[in-house]
Amino acid sequence: VDKIGFGAVCPSPHISVCRLFVQLASQLIKEGKKDKALKVLDYCEKVIPSTTVRHDYIYSSSKEMADNYIQLGQTQKAENILEQLANNSVEYAAWYLSLDNDRFAGSYEECMRHFYILDDVCKSLSNLKDAKTGKEPESAAHYAQKFEQLYQLLESRVGGTHQENK
Repeated sequence: VDKIGFGAVCPSPHISVCRLFVQLASQLIKEGKKDKALKVLDYCEKVIPSTTVRHDYIYSSSKEMADNYIQLGQTQKAENILEQLANNSVEYAAWYLSLDNDRFAGSYEECMRHFYILDDVCKSLSNLKDAKTGKEPESAAHYAQKFEQLYQLLESRVGGTHQENK
């Protein structure tokens, strides 16, 4: 694992390397090599920590990383990643919704992408169950509530935008 280097051709080496680690772990899980997969994921977190390169749903395959951790029984690690992804999408969606109507209209697709991401991450959080109690983590309810609040704001904005354009 430690022999992977950064190529000069790659425009964003940390994200690309993280994605490679995640893909390798996914393949190892498929092959039943769960111990090796866990080592790969943990090594990725060690050499490319989220404090250096932020977890990202698309570019760094962080959702797949969280799913891998779930498959490996590492629910706390998965929850940590999912919370970071959810928080990121909450921040972006709230920012897009704060824009004036013209700028919001131009950013609508990006805003909706973060709603999709937040919805997907909320589903994953709600599927995480504590091994002892069987309950979902508090973060599942927290981000589900954030989603609902933002969605209500989105509905009011979209309705307001359409009414003004008539």
